[in-house]
Amino acid sequence: MTSRGLRPLLACLIKVTVEQLRYTWTSMETTGRRFYNVQPDVVSRDRILFETRSAEVLAHRLRFRKCRLNSCLHKIALHDTGTCDSSCGQAETIEHYLINCSQNEIAAAFKNICDQLKISFTLPSILRQVAVLEEIRRLTHRQL
Repeated sequence: MTSRGLRPLLACLIKVTVEQLRYTWTSMETTGRRFYNVQPDVVSRDRILFETRSAEVLAHRLRFRKCRLNSCLHKIALHDTGTCDSSCGQAETIEHYLINCSQNEIAAAFKNICDQLKISFTLPSILRQVAVLEEIRRLTHRQL
């Protein structure tokens, strides 16, 4: 078979593979649902480009919920309680740190940024926006 004859076969194979991948991605019940909320289309051609590598690493850590906040560290026995270091006493999850904590200035700063950019102040919408993710990297003084 010539290369000319293989092209339609390859195109068909790619199409079927992409359809199967999309079906699997959308029909998963629990695995990967957190990332699905941020990126509903697994085969999207739109790649998010960040200004720096550190912002890209931070974005992926937050999206996969594998970062260095106390609740994540507690799961792997690197933090005693997993609670917020401020006096609020809540579990220090990503949502708490970026949105709900009344004791740190980070949540208030992100609320202002989301208001300026006219973005919904929810975790999935925050994790979709490059500008907000760049601000998270810039404003956060600890390594996430």
